[in-house]
Amino acid sequence: MKKLRAILRLIEPGVSAASLRVLQSNMRALKKAFAMNRDQHVLNALLDEFSDGGAASSHSEYVAPEMGDVSNGLPDPARVRKLQAAARELTKRLQSMTIRPLDWNDVARAYAKRYAKVRKGLRRCEQKPSPARLHHWRGPVKYHYCESLMLLRDRRHCKAARKLGSMLGQMHDLAMLREHYAGAESGNLAHPIKRRMKNLRARIFRRARHLLVHTPGKIGCLATPGDGRAKRRGNGEIEST
Repeated sequence: MKKLRAILRLIEPGVSAASLRVLQSNMRALKKAFAMNRDQHVLNALLDEFSDGGAASSHSEYVAPEMGDVSNGLPDPARVRKLQAAARELTKRLQSMTIRPLDWNDVARAYAKRYAKVRKGLRRCEQKPSPARLHHWRGPVKYHYCESLMLLRDRRHCKAARKLGSMLGQMHDLAMLREHYAGAESGNLAHPIKRRMKNLRARIFRRARHLLVHTPGKIGCLATPGDGRAKRRGNGEIEST
């Protein structure tokens, strides 16, 4: 879903605001529908990991009622049908979407704009590295990674962006574990979680500073044709290859 949203951000100058609003609303609804199941499975896996180290005695001691029970891994059939219908509607809207002609300046500006948000997010998190700020920063990082896959020849940059997004995801999972499970804040899970989050936070900032060495203007210049992914027509419009 993030790859699709990343594409929409790159072509935003060529799509009507009304169409973007409808598409983004549909995508958010689908993402939210799957989020709860994903979160519970991730937290169970983390508890298994901490249990191996003797920090957690059982899932039943920590599971939060509001997270629900997805232990059998089988979603409700009615919910599945509803999600399938929503996915079909999203596909239909994408297929019928009108995109005005774009040139590489439009795409490069959109890419540089997202990169600038990633750099701004780093500064904010360095000032106050709260779980909420780190989680909010993860979105721009993930979008920048998806856009870089499409536009950059520098595979090392793409790999570093993917790793940074992954580490921010791990930080969010640990924060959820501490928030939703009784005993994770003050019980026998408290110290292992705090230690892991501290180490992970340091690694996140080291990787981010290495990743974000370019200015937005420089990264925009790097997102240009010539890597075999696309080329410029005589009138400046994008032509896929």
